[in-house]
Amino acid sequence: MVAAARAGARAQQLLDDEDIDVCVTTLSGQVTALLRLSRGTQVAILRGRVQEASGVPAEEQRLLHGDRVLNNNDNSNNIESPTLLRELVEPGCSSLQLTLVRVLRPWALSGGSDGELRLWDLTDGHCFRVLCGHAPVRCVAVDWTARIALSGSSDLVLRLWDLERGACLRELRSECSPRCVSMDWPSRLAVSGCSGSGGVRKSAPLMLWDLATGRCIQGLAAGSAAGPVSCLEADWRRQRVLCGFASGQLQLWDLEAGFCLSELLALPPLHSLIVDWDEQLALSGGSRQACGQLWDLTHGQFLKELPGQGVVERLAMDCSQQRGLSVASGDASAALRLVAWHLGDGTCTQEVEIDLTGPARCVALDLSRDRGLCAIASADEDIQDTLGLIDLASGRCLLELKGHSGHVACAVMT
Repeated sequence: MVAAARAGARAQQLLDDEDIDVCVTTLSGQVTALLRLSRGTQVAILRGRVQEASGVPAEEQRLLHGDRVLNNNDNSNNIESPTLLRELVEPGCSSLQLTLVRVLRPWALSGGSDGELRLWDLTDGHCFRVLCGHAPVRCVAVDWTARIALSGSSDLVLRLWDLERGACLRELRSECSPRCVSMDWPSRLAVSGCSGSGGVRKSAPLMLWDLATGRCIQGLAAGSAAGPVSCLEADWRRQRVLCGFASGQLQLWDLEAGFCLSELLALPPLHSLIVDWDEQLALSGGSRQACGQLWDLTHGQFLKELPGQGVVERLAMDCSQQRGLSVASGDASAALRLVAWHLGDGTCTQEVEIDLTGPARCVALDLSRDRGLCAIASADEDIQDTLGLIDLASGRCLLELKGHSGHVACAVMT
């Protein structure tokens, strides 16, 4: 029996040593890796080779063989999940077809008055990269797939960052201080909304940028709008941008043609804006008189007011679920309140006080994962803002992110 077992083990080893051709494609069919590996290769090693070929980090890879998910042999809790390639290859077959789906890790990027951008891992709350070189950071946009960020600061400079290397790729010199920004890395385009102060381009608080060269393509004149741009949302597929001014005006722009398509008047001051471009619906907020206002962009019409109290700091919207959400502040206790609505009938479906240790400002919302980020001010002036990761369903703080030595002004989550 011992001899038979040894013979069987030798035969299996010889089989494991045979090479197979592994083709890894995306869901769209694009080939990302062509590999030649032995049948006995572990899935963990396969991930490393796929990372070398595709640039997708191993921890962000979901490899599929048909409807089966491949897990690493060292961390899988699913005993039915294959851990060696030989478990996937049919007898007599010398090739293997796999599909790669990228699953982004839960990260956040924040910017503050300390001039730093900090990258956080939201699974455990640790900061794993600090980007320096800015004056106080006022706004940031991220392409998480490409790991590229664009940030704007009070020194009239926009900086383009490679988040993987922690390197500044380019500086874009503005003529006014950027307050908000949107970026489309595939087309190498960005649009920034400015405070309107400084420089000769005072009549163009919207600026369209070529990220490949760092050049301002054009400044978009505000027309009848007055005051700084406080928020904007861009649709890069349709080349549209909706910008909100502190004065309450909303302007819809055609970026390709460079002219304003329509203008709406919201309740001032306007602090936050969110758009569903497919449905052509926009949600704006900021005034104490109404927590949110819903707009039809196709016809340029106001639809309804959404109830609530306080000054809206952030908005989120999911039209497929007919759900809108706001985080507002302003009562005597300086507490933040979360208010949710049904967009169809405009009724309030949820209202809860966010459980934090001190006065706070909401800097980011992610409705798809029911999370938010709030900058919590400290009573001790020597200790600056802490970021709190908030569960939007309960208002409970899940994690505290500590590291900024100034006030946090902006953040983006995956």
